[in-house]
Amino acid sequence: MSIRKLIAHGVRWNTLTTMITSLSHFIIILTIARLLGPEELGQLATAWIWMRITLPALDLGLSNSYIQVDRISKLKASTLFWVQIILGIFLFTFTSFIFAHFFSRFYNDPELLILLRWFALAFLISAPGLLYSAALKKRLKFGMLSGIKITSVLTEMIVAILLLVFWQDILAVIIAYLARNIIYTSGVIGYGYHYFKPTLKFNFIKSWPQLRFGIFDFGAQIMNQFSTQVDRLIIGKVLGQSALGIYVLAWDLMITPVARISGVFNHSVYPVFARISESTDKLSKSYSAVLSIIWMIISPILIFLLLWAEPLIDVLFGGRWIEAASVLQILCLAGLFKGLSSTGYAIIMAKNRTDIGFLWNAMWTVLLSAGLLFSLALIPDVKAAAWTVVILTFGAGWLWHVMISRVGKVSYGEILIDLYKGSLMLIPMAAILLILKYLLSGMDNTLLLLSGSFLGIVIYLLTLWLFRPSLIRSLTKTYLH
Repeated sequence: MSIRKLIAHGVRWNTLTTMITSLSHFIIILTIARLLGPEELGQLATAWIWMRITLPALDLGLSNSYIQVDRISKLKASTLFWVQIILGIFLFTFTSFIFAHFFSRFYNDPELLILLRWFALAFLISAPGLLYSAALKKRLKFGMLSGIKITSVLTEMIVAILLLVFWQDILAVIIAYLARNIIYTSGVIGYGYHYFKPTLKFNFIKSWPQLRFGIFDFGAQIMNQFSTQVDRLIIGKVLGQSALGIYVLAWDLMITPVARISGVFNHSVYPVFARISESTDKLSKSYSAVLSIIWMIISPILIFLLLWAEPLIDVLFGGRWIEAASVLQILCLAGLFKGLSSTGYAIIMAKNRTDIGFLWNAMWTVLLSAGLLFSLALIPDVKAAAWTVVILTFGAGWLWHVMISRVGKVSYGEILIDLYKGSLMLIPMAAILLILKYLLSGMDNTLLLLSGSFLGIVIYLLTLWLFRPSLIRSLTKTYLH
């Protein structure tokens, strides 16, 4: 199968999974916002900080290590499996009996102790399925993985909605998350057991090359996750849970299209990039094509969110969340840059340079932490935090792409030209939306949102069809052939 077909096969399945996952996540957040409030969402986000940071520790980067090697012995694979099981037990114990107490006292919120202890069960549930999931991904069983994930995500959504409606407690969301993990782990073990059967034998010395790759990848993921959560950690402590709830709602609305859409491609291209990592020309062309398509999809979504944030928040979440609209508008500026950054990590892993990813994420974490602490000391407001994220994202983002060009020997000349052309395609849509918003300023927000969404989509697709039909054809081939 050709490189294009390999990527397209994965992208199609990952797109379907991402669409359903994003919709499910949005419905859960919408339910929380309608039935509970900013403080409860802030509590959930605070508890989730620890889980987001430590979940990569459960994998230790060993799944990517398993995928990165063409052939791996049963002894080495079993060693990786048992390392993950041991880590699952350790993280459950540490979180439940040590960290949960510290974290709840740090925020002076006893409720966090209960939330974290429930969350910790995810370590025990997820650990047995990690390497089976990697085994299916290594063999490009994207359809099988998508079916399992979709089933687990829909289970989570149904359980969360039912429990929130009848119980109206934030713990309902965590119980639903555990149900999702049970379904997913059971599924990947059931289908993946054909490809991988662990034994009670293991050898750390012979497995060191995979463990070394995994440790650096784990370090990079830990630092990356910490950098994505450090803003919440600081905002929650300095401004309180209600302010954090406002920030989290705005951030999720911005990052969902960015992370989900770029994630569709990143999950599919890494196994392919690993196969062609020695061919600089193929790697550069594939990377350029992926970035162009990602930009074509996420940029109009973010521009729409930037221009229509207020009616969107008012219609979907209600008037008590209207403060999140201005925060969303600010964060959309950072989203435009973030959407182009995540694919670079697939290049780093394909080149077996996860050590660079670790060092970069460590630097970014320190920079973001210092910037937020400084800005909030001067202006203790959630908008100040959002502007800090934007400024630092633009400032450091250029250095990230310079590093990717050197590590992967990727040429950015063609990429910049494509991005420039793609940006020009946004002008007609943005101009018409601004005019429409001015002319219909007195209209009901629901009608305003519907009319703006419809017109924005039509204008943008028409602009692409007239001036950049090659991108339309490329996207069509990806999904339909």
